[in-house]
Formats: sequence, structure tokens, C-alpha cells
Amino acid sequence: MDRLLAAGHVRREVDPTDRRRVLLVVEPAAVHLGQEFFQPLAADLTGVMAAYDDAEPALIEGFLRASTEVVRTHLTRSTQAADPPGGTASQRSARPGRA
Repeated sequence: MDRLLAAGHVRREVDPTDRRRVLLVVEPAAVHLGQEFFQPLAADLTGVMAAYDDAEPALIEGFLRASTEVVRTHLTRSTQAADPPGGTASQRSARPGRA
């Protein structure tokens, strides 16, 4: 948050309804900067999505969800295999008397 403040993208204001709270207000220049970057991207993505019929996005979403779950499961298995009982390999090698 400090970087956004230092860059002038946001400012702090006291909440007018609760003076104990501080609000972060986005500066108009930051909004403009964000629009300059994201509007062309959004327009291009909208063009990509327009090329699909109504059923295809659901099919693509199902594929992405299933693929993500497979990767997540694989990562969990890999992590568990790399961390046998007694600590991780790096923790074991860092113990005194161990190479």
C-alpha cells in the first residue's frame, strides 16, 4: 500500500462517518492509467469470447477447472513425496552433523 501512496495512485482520507477509520481513495490519474491499460485488453478478450457459441465457454470452463484440479492434486502428491516424516530434505541437511 505504501508504494501506491508514494506513487500518488491513492490517498488516505478519514472516514466521514467513523473518524477511527481511514479510507483509501483512488486518484483520478490512477483510474485513467488503469483504463488505458485494461480497456484494450478487455476489448481484445471480448473479441475472442465472441468467436465461441453459447455452449463452448461452459465446455472450456469445465476443461480448465478439471485441468486445474489435476495439477493441484499432482502438486500435493509431489510436495508430500518431497517432505517425508522427519522434515523436508532441506531441513534434514541443515541439521548439525549432516551434509
